[in-house]
Amino acid sequence: MEKFGKIIGINLLILFAYSLISNLLRKLDGDLTMIIMMAMSILVQTGICFGFGIKKFTENKKQEGGIYLLTCFLVLVIGFGTCTQLSAVRGIQQIEENTNK
Repeated sequence: MEKFGKIIGINLLILFAYSLISNLLRKLDGDLTMIIMMAMSILVQTGICFGFGIKKFTENKKQEGGIYLLTCFLVLVIGFGTCTQLSAVRGIQQIEENTNK
């Protein structure tokens, strides 16, 4: 059970780190950069977790493989939600800026 929390915790910290980095890039380079950076980072992290999950299943470590596949799903769902939310907030800000002109 300890390994379960460690694997998920590390992956969620990684997700949090590149969410912050992409949010900082948004301020420097624009919204499209943020969306692309988040999407690519989520895809890479999900692919790595999926690969580890399949590898663990082939090694007959089914519990550990299941943890990696669950982590893959969590990163995908939380990352997509975060990316969508950040994009929506920025879209609302742009609409407000255009109506105040």
